[in-house]
Amino acid sequence: KALSLAKKGDFSGFDDYIGDFENGISIVVLNNKCNLIDTNGNLLSQQWFDNIFSFNKNGIAQVELNRKWNLIDKNGKLLSKQWFDSYDDAYYFMRELLK
Repeated sequence: KALSLAKKGDFSGFDDYIGDFENGISIVVLNNKCNLIDTNGNLLSQQWFDNIFSFNKNGIAQVELNRKWNLIDKNGKLLSKQWFDSYDDAYYFMRELLK
């Protein structure tokens, strides 16, 4: 129900939390899981996460799922097939990716 309401532009269906839109993307929390939506209410990822951090200037955000870390772009695509054991490991991977 929440997603169908959001697709019509009524974000009240996301009653847990919806962040401010930044560059057309917002973090949404529903049932203690996080995802990203665009201004039309479309989910950007099929995967729901435990945590999503803000996007950096390169359009990359860190995500956490089951105490493992990865990176996601603004299209909702995971940037590594590998999930990292720590936030720092994902951060170092991102630095290498951006070189």
